[in-house]
Order: sequence, then structure tokens, then C-alpha cells
Amino acid sequence: MKSASTEQSVERIENGHKKKRNRPQKHMRRSKHSSVPIEDTHVEESSDGRTSSRSKAKDSTSSSKQQISDHSNELEAMRASNVAFNSMPPMRFEGRAETGCPGRSESPLLSSPEVSKQLLSKSCPDPRACEQSPRMDGDLFPQIEGSSQRKIFSSHWSLDAVSQALEKGEAFKALFRVNAHNRNEAYCKIDGVPTDILINGNVGQNRAVEGDIVVIKLDPLSLWPKMKGFVTESVAKPEGTNSPPEKDDKNARQNNAVDVVEGFEDGFLANNSSVIGQGTKNGVTRSSSQLLDSCLGSFCEQKGNCSVVEKLCGILSSFPHKRPTGQVVAVVEKSLVRDSIVGLLDVKGWIHYKESDKKRCKSPLSLSDDEYVQLMPADPRFPKLIVPFHVLPGSIRARLENLDPTLEAELVAAQIVDWGEGSPFPVAQITHLFGRGSELEPQINAILYQNSVCESDFSPGSLTSLPHVPWEVPEEEVQRRKDLRDLCVLTIDPSTATDLDDALSVQSLPGGFFRVGVHIADVSYFVLPETALDTEAQFRSTSVYLLQRKVSMLPPLLSENIGSLTPGADRLTFSIFWDLNREGDVIDRWIGRTVIRSCCKLSYDHAQDIIDGKSDGAENGWPALHGSFEWSDVIRSVKQLSEISTTLRQRRFRNGALQLENSKPVFLFDEHGVPYDFVMSSRKGSNFLVEEFMLLANMTAAEVISQAYPARALLRRHPEPNTRKLKEFEGFCSKHGMDLDISSSGQLQESLEKITGNLKDDSVFVDILNNYAIKPMQFASYFCTGNLKDSVAEWGHYALAVPLYTHFTSPLRRYPDIVVHRAIAAALEAEELYSKLKQTSIDEVGSCFTGIHFNKDAAESMEGKEALSVAALKHGVPSTEILSDVAAYCNERKLAARKVRDACDKLYTWFVLKKKEASILVFPCEARVMNLGSRFMTVYISKLGIERRIYYDQIEGLCADWLDATSTLILDILYSKRGGRGYFKPLKEAVYLVSPCDLCVAKCSTLSVHDTESSEAVSKDKVAPAVFPLTIQLFSTIPVVLHAVGGDDGPLDIGARLYMIMMSSIVPVVPKKTSGARDFRFMPTGIATKAPKTENTHVPSALQRRKIKVTLKKDKIGPNVFRLMKIRYYTWKTRNKLSKQAAVKLNEFKSMYLDINSVMLKQFSFKSSLLPFSSHSRRSSSKLHRPIGATMTTFSTQNESTQKPVQVAKRLEKFKTTIFTQMSILAVKHGAINLGQGFPNFDGPDFVKEAAIQAIKDGKNQYARAYGIPELNSAIAARFGEDTGLVVDPEKEVTVTSGCTEAIAAAMLGLINPGDEVILFAPFYDSYEATLSMAGAKIKGITLRPPDFSIPLEELKAAVTNKTRAILMNTPHNPTGKMFTREELETIASLCIENDVLVFSDEVYDKLAFEMDHISIASLPGMYERTVTMNSLGKTFSLTGWKIGWAIAPPHLTWGVRQAHSYLTFATSTPAQWAAVAALKAPESYFKELKRDYNAKKEILVKGLKEVGFKVFPSSGTYFVVADHTPFGLENDVAFCEYLIEEVGVVAIPTSVFYLNPEEGKNLVRFAFCKDEETLRGAIERMKQKLKRKV
Repeated sequence: MKSASTEQSVERIENGHKKKRNRPQKHMRRSKHSSVPIEDTHVEESSDGRTSSRSKAKDSTSSSKQQISDHSNELEAMRASNVAFNSMPPMRFEGRAETGCPGRSESPLLSSPEVSKQLLSKSCPDPRACEQSPRMDGDLFPQIEGSSQRKIFSSHWSLDAVSQALEKGEAFKALFRVNAHNRNEAYCKIDGVPTDILINGNVGQNRAVEGDIVVIKLDPLSLWPKMKGFVTESVAKPEGTNSPPEKDDKNARQNNAVDVVEGFEDGFLANNSSVIGQGTKNGVTRSSSQLLDSCLGSFCEQKGNCSVVEKLCGILSSFPHKRPTGQVVAVVEKSLVRDSIVGLLDVKGWIHYKESDKKRCKSPLSLSDDEYVQLMPADPRFPKLIVPFHVLPGSIRARLENLDPTLEAELVAAQIVDWGEGSPFPVAQITHLFGRGSELEPQINAILYQNSVCESDFSPGSLTSLPHVPWEVPEEEVQRRKDLRDLCVLTIDPSTATDLDDALSVQSLPGGFFRVGVHIADVSYFVLPETALDTEAQFRSTSVYLLQRKVSMLPPLLSENIGSLTPGADRLTFSIFWDLNREGDVIDRWIGRTVIRSCCKLSYDHAQDIIDGKSDGAENGWPALHGSFEWSDVIRSVKQLSEISTTLRQRRFRNGALQLENSKPVFLFDEHGVPYDFVMSSRKGSNFLVEEFMLLANMTAAEVISQAYPARALLRRHPEPNTRKLKEFEGFCSKHGMDLDISSSGQLQESLEKITGNLKDDSVFVDILNNYAIKPMQFASYFCTGNLKDSVAEWGHYALAVPLYTHFTSPLRRYPDIVVHRAIAAALEAEELYSKLKQTSIDEVGSCFTGIHFNKDAAESMEGKEALSVAALKHGVPSTEILSDVAAYCNERKLAARKVRDACDKLYTWFVLKKKEASILVFPCEARVMNLGSRFMTVYISKLGIERRIYYDQIEGLCADWLDATSTLILDILYSKRGGRGYFKPLKEAVYLVSPCDLCVAKCSTLSVHDTESSEAVSKDKVAPAVFPLTIQLFSTIPVVLHAVGGDDGPLDIGARLYMIMMSSIVPVVPKKTSGARDFRFMPTGIATKAPKTENTHVPSALQRRKIKVTLKKDKIGPNVFRLMKIRYYTWKTRNKLSKQAAVKLNEFKSMYLDINSVMLKQFSFKSSLLPFSSHSRRSSSKLHRPIGATMTTFSTQNESTQKPVQVAKRLEKFKTTIFTQMSILAVKHGAINLGQGFPNFDGPDFVKEAAIQAIKDGKNQYARAYGIPELNSAIAARFGEDTGLVVDPEKEVTVTSGCTEAIAAAMLGLINPGDEVILFAPFYDSYEATLSMAGAKIKGITLRPPDFSIPLEELKAAVTNKTRAILMNTPHNPTGKMFTREELETIASLCIENDVLVFSDEVYDKLAFEMDHISIASLPGMYERTVTMNSLGKTFSLTGWKIGWAIAPPHLTWGVRQAHSYLTFATSTPAQWAAVAALKAPESYFKELKRDYNAKKEILVKGLKEVGFKVFPSSGTYFVVADHTPFGLENDVAFCEYLIEEVGVVAIPTSVFYLNPEEGKNLVRFAFCKDEETLRGAIERMKQKLKRKV
């Protein structure tokens, strides 16, 4: 699961945010782990109740230099504290002691280093098995048997060799981390080196496991693979490779073949030895290390004397494309996780092996102590374990002997006890049994156990130091503190919080200043140093939150009662007051111990309502008020605090702070505490209110303690991000056109804000960006200042952009806060002691150690040093050495608490999905593709904020075509069984395939018939399945189904599968009258391998009525070529007599049709009429008689005496010569200036024309591909993506046509059936009506009326019905120049989605939008899948004669467009297409200049027309304006245009030809301003002279 902020790397609490704390239930107070007790156990307590839980090797480097002793923070995080505690009494398995907590038995059952060798040597019944080469995967048992006589791993170096190598810089100590996606990849971080060291392969990892502290030896430079980002598929990918491992290895060797050291390959010597380093010193040959040593020496010579780390950094900077690799040569400190590996026993595998052994040996199945059983860890980072039979607990052994199948479902914990050089797997023993893996409670107990979380009751000794309840603050303590009980103090916490450790107050001061107070529970008053309670609190270190319960660091009596800041009760606190001005500057501050009485406990929701002004606080359900305060006091305080926090927050981000914020899922629980669903939530303003003041308090505390005790302060540092990962993120952004500045945290925040601001409509992509940004971030960690006294620059906090930071505000749930409290108490005490030693009053000394101005002279004086030292001793401020251990241990426990939280989030999600599966419900959701390759894709699921992988490389029945050139993946169903060898997983592992029937049933089963509210909700959140073939690119949105993996049969996981629908199979139908066409019926019955014997196949009646008949033609489609066979038609009776071969051919043909059919249908819910060849009853459209151009003179080139009667199809009888042709002829006849037809009288740009000339010279003059040359398709897709943000497949979703007019015709003819109803907005481009008439459509008009030509939305809503097939629109609009507004477009979109209507959008003038940005309707949510977007080159580049246009549509619509296009023009001018590629790659400056030029031309024409006397209507786009001609007294537009041409000498277009009812346009004429300025001014001058208004 994903955190909601930067706290994936820097916990949210770093920014002052408090985790949600749930009220613990009574039944949760019990001894640790309510798991099934193992029989034959005896509970026994050790003498002191504590044992050490860390298995350590002697640190051989204690006397080495600084490079050896200074470990990285990651190393410190894994060190054990000197505090140890057994959270569970030891258990005994048949007399052998077993501890029940992570502290394990000091004498393991298998302590001998020879145990595994002896065990394995006895476990090889078949000598032939021993000859096999050991492998690290596959079947466990043969591998172990085969490896018992062979040495697999090299011996670990001795402690002396390790010490010498570390001192000489020949080896490095590091933390060993394993890739969770690929256990063969591990990484080691060397302190001071920016790049992780890759440890590749089990042999190279040499028996190290996750969390070990290891010593590594670097490989020679020649063997380092290329860094990710320098090659398409890197050998060393941090997140796992996306190509077969064997291919990666091969590529790595080929890429580095020039520098490979002879005789050394992949960690193995070229001779017969199979062990690294055998026969060599320290495991590396002289030749293998020579190259790296020479590089180190060369760099040292250039830079002078420098450390080995500096030399290594120099090499990495010199070879940035290289990824350093190495091998483990020793494990110097074993990880705690070795003692608590949770998993499931492979009982079935063991039984299967034994049964096969029985058959082979022909002996009865017997069990002996030499046998072993396999354990599969739940964490994929750990190797498989083998558990000897003789060390199994009695209960498990008995069930195994009885072949109990339920044993495999039991969740167990194991401890690694040995891993010999000859064993491919470690030997382990079972330490705990939890219960069934599919149940919630055993899994939670296992999570706590695995992370060493102590859930047992607090010891009696720790409770004796606490006072009894009811408790009141002693009067003498009140006298020693500042009394703030009359101050309006309030708490703001989650509604379920019980441990209230912080409160706020605010006071208005004269001069516009404010005094803000933060009051923190004084836990150090109760938890005194070196007491039993302090020891236990230090051991627990932090409270652990489990959604429905918590594991407290402190006893509930303290954390939820006497220490919690309960409203109305007197409580002890540390208080910090700041005097702030309105700009957020701290003018003064005061720190001290106080007594407060909170007046109320507000939840975050309460505070947010006050901030928003939604409540006055006096409502039911609001908390009670205590003391003499009124709600007006509380409301005033909250609002003032909100204003101040906003100022502080803005100031903090101006100073360079970074915060990555994502929403996160919140689980919903039933009355039994069982999760049943989740919702997404994000932080509110009230959260940020509290956050700012907690941050300020933490920074103030850090400043105080670091100045008072510079060598003994516990601070928290956040190092800079991982350089390599951050640069990868920068490269990712740059590749996708996003400018990212990574020079500092502030610049990173600022550039991310700019990017996300541009993506505000795409919240999912913003989440993805935040995910990418989080990955380079490193963990924040506690440290002792004395350890970094010479590196003060490393004390800072990167995300907060502050030099000093610590934790001070949550002492009830974090032990470091208690340590900080003690240091502050010591500084306060030191001020009093210093005043006494100086024999002055405390007022004269002032806050010399805790005030805003630190008195360094006082601190360094003899009296000051003595005062600070005495106070530190009194309050238990630890020494540097002890504090270092405390910091390291707290880091470890904080990381464990984080792991518990993440594991519980995943567990609860898994449980919710499992419940849905049990109810036969699926969980479909949308996912965004984050990473894409030939083997798998990584998808981001915004519903849960998680990433998942979907593998498709070896799936039976699935064909995955990876197009490397365009980084495109095409998935399709493979209908024939794969041939060849190899294991293929079933299709269901990658694809959740449903039929339309299943979806109908599922929808009906989830909704009540009368539940309209639920119906609307389901419809809104509905995720439709996709169809095959599926084209995927980076950032594509795809439907997936989440499902629960494992439980009783394997580790828990949340799987994702593609959510796909299999539309149909095809069965032949006997027609009443046989025709030449081959007729097939669409029936949603799944994938049929045989045709039904009768036509009466059962399907739901509603679907049965949707019969879709298609005419099949020979064609090719997609990346997989389907050759459609022309086959003869057979009736069922005839088919029974077919030969076997013919029957097979028929079934093959049906399978091929499935693929074509799936392209045509996007999803089952679309109407069947969406198919381009729908067989709806073909009704002839009613004729629309109107006198288009009735008064115009027609011309003929033939002599009328010889002219034959004109012949034309009836559907085109009403259409005369186009108005543009008629006007152009008249213009030539009368010598008129043509402002009518929309073509420029100037030429297009030279660079485009030159590209066409070059294409002709290059011989690109033959037929182009029918739907466009690939380069142009890609350029169109790229330009469309830049303009709309949509990612389209150039091969399947772009069709190049002969101008936009042909695109319109192809869309109409390919997707409209006779009788289909299509809505037009009048006035319209005249080809619309003609083309629709050719398609036989029924036209319905919506008139746009002046002056603004806005859409009459109510009229449109009434016009759109379930009979409406499509809406044809044009924006910017010809002839009016109108731009469709977002409101209008969204209304159209909602109507289309609601009524399942297509949209044909003509956008040829998209680059001529003057007053607002053009919005493509396809870019609106839910519209791309039902939109055909049409455009052309001519208008934008003034090349109207080239006729290069295109249509962009999803595959199911593109199919119809292309079919019509194939029989209209087939192909478009080849050289012009090549020139169009250059045109579409024009810089943005070209389009800006184009718009500026046309805007100037428009101003000339509009101004001139108004001066002439026209009433001109506004034009926001295109190069047309519409004017009212009625002031000049002509009867209609046609008469006016004839007069204008013949008498004035200027051409305009009568707009009545653009209306269904010519009367609606008789008052308007259209002028074009796509002419040079001289032409425009000449036309205006003519009209001024000859055109007179009627008086």
C-alpha cells in the first residue's frame, strides 16, 4: 500500500501529521499472539525475562579507520540496542526450548555447521540425482539431493581477511537488500557512494539474506553492465528486469565484450571450478581485479591522495553508463529477520516427491529423521527453506505423518539455523504456528511476529512506578511549573484517538502580533531514566497501529489516562510559545514546563467545519466544552490558528520545503471489526493546521538541544535523494515533455507544482508523478550529533529544507520524543543552575540556553558547562555512545512499525477482495500503465494507490507483440495451441475474461430493482472491460480486475489481471433467400470451438434480438495477419456431410472473425448499430426537398442541343452544383474579388513544400499504404497527443484521407446505416448533408441563432433520444466562427454517453482559435471511445489543394472508417504525406504566428464591413465572419450575393445553403478573410464605393 505523503520515505509525521489512532478494544489486551498452541509445550519464563535477539559475528573492524567505523544510516538502522526484551515466554517442542518472541533460543536445535551437509548427504536415495547441476529455482528436492556432494558457494572470508580488506579499501561493508520482484537481484549501498552495488545471482549473493550486514568485493569494471536509461533493457534494473533473464545476461556480455577480462565470466572461472575464488586469494583472481585497481590508481594519481570511496565515486562519474556490481565475500552481522521468516509448508510437494520416490524405489512410504520438508516464505525476498523432519514440532510432525492436507494452509514461522556451502537452500527450524493463512487474526499475529513487535502485557515492574487513578497533579508540581489552566487550550485529533499528546492555543497581542502555544504531554515526568518502565518503553520504542487496534509503547494507564491531554483535566506538559508577526516571523519564544487544562477535544472534521464556516460548534454531536470558555472562543482560536498556519506553510515552501501528497484508501469495518470495503481519502486543511505547529515545535526543540548538548542531541536527518533514481526521474519527465528541476528540494517542489498544475484534470497521472518522485527519497533516521560532529552539513532534513530537526511532539507513542524531552528539561534546569552559580536571578540570566538567542558564552563558561553537565546527569541525557545505540534501535523499530502498517494495509485489502470473490463479485477498476516492456507491464491502480505487475510473456492463448520502435504492446487472443517446448501459464493468470451475459448477470445481481440511487452510483463508477486486440502504450488507461492471491495455498498478495470481454463466436445462419454474401450471426456465447447443431442456441432474449450480419471481405488487420478465406455457404444439414478438413477450415475462419469482430466493438454495452455493417432494416430516408440555389444560373460546358439528360442517383437528386463552385464561376465571369470560398490566395510555408519536392525526388511517388504512411500516422498521433493529452495508437486509430471532406464521407459511409438518425448543427458545411444522404441517414437539425450562435441546450436535450445514432459537429464552426464552449461540449458529451451516441467532430480550424483555447470533445471523460475526430493540413498550412486529411478514432470505429476509405480513394498522395510529416512537426512558434496573422486579417475585414454598413457577428475562430445583409434591402441572401458579385465585384456566400430550412439563413452571408491584406482592403473599398444601404 502507498502512503499519502512523502513519508513513503519520510514518514508523514515528519511533517507534523499525526497518524490515525483507533480506539483499542478490550479483547486486545492479552498475551502476544492468539495463535494455536503447539502441543507438548511448556510455558516457562527466563530468570530476567530478557534475552538478546541478535545473532552477531564479532566486529573485526572496531580498531579500523574512520571509513570502517562510520557506517551508513542504513547500517545503523539494523543495529541492535543493548536493550532486549522477550515479548513471549519460551516454548518447548518436546523438551527443547523455543522462544515465542523474536528473541530466539540461544542454543539452536541445529547449531553445528556440518548439520546441513550431513543431512543432505543422507537425503540422496538416487545416485543419479546427485549428478545434476544444482539450480536455484524449480523443484527443491532434486536440487538438494544433487548438490549434497558439490560445493556451490565460496567460503566466507575469515574475520582477519575481512579486517585487512576493509582497511586497504579492497572490500566494503554494506547493508544487503533484495529486489522484491526478482530475488536474483540484490543491492548494497556503500556510504558515500551515490549508486547501489548490484549483487546479481545466488552465487554472487553467497548465502546473504535480506537485512544482513555483508562485506562485498567489487567486480572488475569490464563486467559492470550498462546503467538503466543508457540501453533499452538494462541488465540491472532496480525494479526488476522486463526481459528474460537469459537475454539480459547475454546482452550484458555482448555489450561489455570489449573489456571482459579473459577467463572470468558471470562470476565463474573459466576452468572447471564451480566456486568463486577457489584457488585464489580472497576469492578474486589477480586478472579479475586488475582493471578496477588500475582505474582506482589512475584516478588517485589525478586527484592526489583520496579515500577509496572518493576513488570509486570518481570512477562512477567517469563511467556514468556503468552499473557497479560485486559479490558477497562475508556476512559479518546476521539480520534479525533470519529468526522470524513466516511462510507455508509445501506439504503437497513433499507428498508428491515421496510418492514418486515410492514408485521409483518400490518401497512403502516411510518417514525418517533424514527427511525434510520445504517452507515457502511469504516474503519473496527470502529463499526457500528446508526444514529437517527430525526437528519439526511434535504437532506438525504428527499431522505430516498422517498426510493431513490442511497442514499446508497453516501459517508458520521459521528460523534459519545453517546454510552450508554445499546447500542451495538454508536449513531452518519451525518456531511458531499461527493458524490458517486465509484468516485475518493469524496473519496479523504473523506480521507482528515477523517484525518483532512486542504485544504482551506490560511487566508488573513497569507498572509499579505509575500513580493510581484517579490522579491529580500534585500541588508542589504545580508550584514548580507555569500555570496555564486559564488559557483557552484545545486538542485536534482523529475522532477515535485516545492518546492525546499535543494541544494548541493562540492569543492576540498588541500591534497585530500573535502568541501561539504548542503544549506537549510531559511523559518524562512519569517515565524516569533507568527505571523498569523506561527500559520497556525503550524496548518497544514506538506504538504500532493496526487500523482496528494498536500495540502501545506505554501502558494504557499512562498513554490514555494520566498522560493524555484529556479535556477538563489538569495535565502536565512542555509548552513552547512563539510571538509571531503577520508574515510568520518568530519575534520571540519561551519554553518551559507547564500545567494546562484543555477546554475541548476537536476532531479534524470539527476543525474543518469551523475553518469552512459550516458550524458554530453548538450542534448535537459536538464535543463538550469545559471551563469558562464559550464556543466563540474556540471558533476564534481555530480560525486564527488556521490563518497563521497557512502563512507558515507558504513561508516554508518558499524556503524550499518538499511535500509529495497522495490520497490513500481508508477501510470500512462492520460491527465485528471485519473490513468490507474501502474509500479514498485525502488530508484536509485542519490536518495542515496541526502539522505546521508540530513542525515548528520539532524544529525549535532540535535547535535548543543541539546548542545545549552539541555532542549528545538526538536529531532526525533526512539525506538527499538517491542520485541515480532522481536522475532517472528527471529523465522520465524530460522524455515526456515535463521540465523538472532537481537541483534542490525547493526547486523540485516548484517544478512539480508547475507540472501538476498543468495536469490538474488528470489526478491519476499526478499520483503517478508523486510515486516516481517518492522512489528516489531515502529514509529519514535518528542520529546522535556526536557521531557527525565533523559533518554538520549532514544534519539537515532534505524534505523540510531545514538544518535541524527532531521529534518532540508525540512522547506518548515515540521513545525518541521522551529522550528529547529529557534534554530540554536538562537545558531548562541548567538555566536555573547557571543563575545560582553566577549568583544572579533567573530573570537576569533569562532563557540563555532555550531562548531565541542562544548565549554561547554562557554555555562555554565554566559555570555554564558545570550547569549543563549536572542537569544532564539529573535528567538522564545519554552519553554519545549510548545515544548512538538508542538512535539505531529506534530507527529499526520505526522501520518495523512502518512495515507492520504497510503489511496490514495489504492484508485488509486482500481480505476485502477475498470477501468479494466469495460473493462471486469481481473488483474491476481502471489502471494506468507506468512501465511497459516485452514481458510485463507495471500498472498504477488509483483506487488503492498501489502498483502491480501483469506478466504476459508466457501465457497460453495470449499473443503479445512488442513493437520496440514505438514502445507499443499489442495483446490478442491466440486461438491455436502453442507449439514447441516450454511451460506456459494459463490465460486466467493474466486475463479475467467475461462474456456479455456474465456482465448482465453481474450487474443485475449487484443492484436492487428499486434501488435507483445504487444504480446511478454503479453506472457512474462502472468500469467497462476492453476487447481484443488491445493496444497499450505508456500511460494508457486499461481496465483490470483485482483479486486476492494466496492465503491457504501460498503467500498473500493482491493480483491484477486484464479485464477483457470475449464478444462472441460466429455460427452460420440459414437465410430465407440465399444471396451472394456470406451471412453470419453474432451470438454472445463465448469462444465456440464447434458450431451448434441447431439454430436454437440459448442466449438471453434481449441479446438474441441483436442479430448482427456482416459481409466478409478479404483483408488484413492488426499486427497478426488474418487471411479471410472465401468459403462456400453450407446449411447445418450440409455441414454434417463436410469432410473433416473442410470442417476444420470453417472453425478456423470463425476464429479469425472473432478478432475482426472485437476490433469493431469497443464494449458490449454499445448498441449493435455501432458496427459499421449493421443489418438494421434498411429504411430509405425521407427526402428533404428544398430549393438549394434555386435562383442561381447553372452552366454547362456542352452544347444544349447535344446535351443528354443528366443522370444521378435519387439520393443525390436534390443536390445541385455546390454553392462554392457556382460562386467561383460567377467570380471569374464578373472579375469579382473572391471572399467566398475558403482557400487562401497566398502560398503555404516553404519548409513543407520543400519536403514534398524532396519526397518526389526520393522516388516516393507510388501508392501509399491505404490508411497512411507510418511516419505520418505517428506524426498525427503525436500532434493530437500534444493538443489533447490523449495517447492514440497511430497504427490502429489514425486513418489518412484525401482531405477532411473525405474523412467525413468515410466516417458517414462506414459507420452510419440507412435510417440512422444523425443530428446536425445548422448552419453547417454543405458536404455534411450530402454525405449523410448518400449513407441513407435521417437528419435532424438544431439551429444556432445569432448573435452568439450558442447551442440551445434544452432543444438539444429534447432532440437526443435512444434513436439517435450520432451527432455531427464542427468547432471552430464554419460558417459562423463560433467556438463551442466547455459547457456546451460537456452537455453534448453527457447526452452521448447517456444515450450511447457517436460524435463526428470536424476540427479543421483547431489552430485558428482566437479568443479561447480549442477543446477537442474526444478529450472529455468517456468520449474518446465514441468519437471520430477529423482534421486536415490545408487550413493550417494554407495548402488546401493537397487534400491531406485524417480521422482519429478508437479501433472499433476506425474499422468502419477504413473500410469506406478503402473503396473511396484507397490511398492519398504519397509525396504530400511525407511533406505533411514535416508540417506537423512545425515548432509552436509557427502556430502562434499563424494565429496572429489571421487575427490581424480578421480585424481588417470586420472593421471594413462595419464601415460599409453590415451588422457583423462575433467570430472566435476559423477564417470566416457572418454578417447581416438586410440593411441593403435585398429580399434574401442569394439575391444579395448575386447583386454583390455582378454590381459590386465582391464574392460572398449565401448562408441559406447551410441550413435545412433555407429561411433561417436568408438574412446572413459569409465572408472569408484568408486573403492577403491588399485583397481584403480592395474588397472593402469596392463595397464602400458601390454598396449602399437602403434608407
